[in-house]
Amino acid sequence: MRHVKDRKTVTIRTGVNYSLTLDLSDRQWFVDDGCGDFPAGEIYIAPREEGSNGDLLVSSFNFQGQIYKDVEMTFEHGKLTRSSCKELDDFLTQRPDNFSVLCEFGIGLNPRVKGLTGYTPIDEKALGTYHIALGMNHLFGGENECPFHLDFVFYADDIVFS
Repeated sequence: MRHVKDRKTVTIRTGVNYSLTLDLSDRQWFVDDGCGDFPAGEIYIAPREEGSNGDLLVSSFNFQGQIYKDVEMTFEHGKLTRSSCKELDDFLTQRPDNFSVLCEFGIGLNPRVKGLTGYTPIDEKALGTYHIALGMNHLFGGENECPFHLDFVFYADDIVFS
């Protein structure tokens, strides 16, 4: 954790053409060491609500019981402005703006989770995975109060902290 503690930004690269930068300044990292959901094994942070910009490719995610593959997501000023998943876009356009806020960045650290299962609370703990989420983050250092939280777990080609 000491390697990421005082970093101001993280840039996530997925695929050849996708790069997403998150503003982490003045935010605190949290450790799920067994006092959170089961299984334990992640660190996570609430990025600045207006400070996420760029594109991300999520290879697979479960949304409302359906698996979607190779979903492109575009973020501007901290909000998901469009994706290649029509169902996700339609869902978000029918909700308040704060549902589309990029609210979390997490790193999976549990070596006992041996791969993606399709069940996000387990997948986000797998060693070598990363995740972002939309929606609520006021319970872990952010400012977005929202009755919604949706995680997207992925593997990254490169992660750069600065």
